[in-house]
Amino acid sequence: MEMGNLHKLIEVKKQELIKLVEKYGFTHKQVLY
Repeated sequence: MEMGNLHKLIEVKKQELIKLVEKYGFTHKQVLY
């Protein structure tokens, strides 16, 4: 797999995770740190 495609996939998954987390009332910093 190309690195560019992999990076894009990671970004999409990160955005999905952030949305899911915000839905449950967490901030994205609390998740990352």
